[in-house]
Amino acid sequence: MVILASDPLFAEIPEHLRLQMNDEAQEAAFTILQMESVAAGDLSPDPQPSSQSLAGRSLSILLQLLLGCLCGLIAVLAVQWLLRSLAVLLS
Repeated sequence: MVILASDPLFAEIPEHLRLQMNDEAQEAAFTILQMESVAAGDLSPDPQPSSQSLAGRSLSILLQLLLGCLCGLIAVLAVQWLLRSLAVLLS
């Protein structure tokens, strides 16, 4: 595999750009190799995340709502405690 970062033909390009180009080229090469391996049957395809199904999305929304409610409850309790503390200190 050609490493663009160490090739003297690319010496005029700043080093951080050469390293970025090298990473992009390696990522593209490995992506192509993985797709070819999956097509040939050497590798199994990537599993689908559970968040892509209807049940996964529903569970994700429910958990986000519950977390929001919990954070809201904690905030309300903290404000109530603060107001009660100030009422005791000011009286």
